[in-house]
Amino acid sequence: MNIGQNIANFRKEKHITQEQLGEAVGVTNRTVSKWESGVSMPGIDLIPSIAFALGITLDQLFGIDKKENTTDISQIIKETVSSSVKKYLEEYLPDIIEETLDDLLQNYMNSPEPKDGYSLLVISPDKSKVCRFYGQGQIDGPYTFNNKPERYCITIPAQGRNMFISDYDTKEAAAEALKAIFDAYNARYTKIEL
Repeated sequence: MNIGQNIANFRKEKHITQEQLGEAVGVTNRTVSKWESGVSMPGIDLIPSIAFALGITLDQLFGIDKKENTTDISQIIKETVSSSVKKYLEEYLPDIIEETLDDLLQNYMNSPEPKDGYSLLVISPDKSKVCRFYGQGQIDGPYTFNNKPERYCITIPAQGRNMFISDYDTKEAAAEALKAIFDAYNARYTKIEL
């Protein structure tokens, strides 16, 4: 439905003639007739006057149902976002997972093999970090992690650098976890999950 049809419908509903509407907004009845038949459109400067003369809102004049429109827009946004997220996940998630697994595997495989062929696989509590342990590790800190002051972390030498494995509230808790790693190493476990 176009604005001309809306003008005609509301004019008839309000029992206003083309001549009366034209007079109210400063145009001829022939101009109103042209709007209603779709031959021409009212100028943007006349739109508020037409709505006022018909006793309606601009939304009504343009045929906008706010409630329905809001629902439609919300639904469109929801569907667009859902579609984009789904497409992103389908397109990139397998690669992200594969790269993460490759990184973990590289970290594990690229560490030099100890002389006796034994190492302990250490897995962080959130399972995001994996590295080999050869009997060397330390506690560092206190540091600030994620706005939590006084955090202590366990680091293990891996690929020529110290790899952060996990952080703890107290030095004692970190020492206990590091002791568990050494105990597992000395007991010749294959892996330990912190």
